[in-house]
Amino acid sequence: YFVKDERVLELDQMLLSMALRDALTGLAKREVFFSELHREFERAKRHSRPLSLALLDIDHFKRINDDHGHLIGDEALRRVSDLIRLSMREGDLSGRYGGEEFGVVFPETEMNGALLAVERIRQAIEQTPLKMADGSEINLTISCGLATLRDGDEDKLELLDAADQCLLEAKRTGRNRTVCRN
Repeated sequence: YFVKDERVLELDQMLLSMALRDALTGLAKREVFFSELHREFERAKRHSRPLSLALLDIDHFKRINDDHGHLIGDEALRRVSDLIRLSMREGDLSGRYGGEEFGVVFPETEMNGALLAVERIRQAIEQTPLKMADGSEINLTISCGLATLRDGDEDKLELLDAADQCLLEAKRTGRNRTVCRN
């Protein structure tokens, strides 16, 4: 048999992380996030258990890039990702959904519990400005769309679309807020 030395094991871990994690944010890559969402959706449907999904989008992200440059935009993405990770509960799953969009899956969580968790994330981001080298600060906010699995949802895409529609409504109605599917 083959025994791996410590350096090979470290390399294996690094390669696994590169395959599963977004290089900039450290959150799950989009493909991994979708795979986990699918797994949790199927489990929730099979066992008639609650499941909630939030989509989060950094408000006015293009303006951050345009006004301060893409390196600061990258720093904003890292900051938001770190705050998402720090604000999540054990068992919640987060990933980078798109450019400045993130997703969080809340297994075993009804709307009220998920709303509390999303608001904790939103408030942490709102209360933690990005400090610039010159001492100035950029205030970051996010808009959030939240949906909980319904009996009629037959596919994870229906849940995803519901969260996305709520996110769009949060953007349309003033940003820096959470809109939930009723």
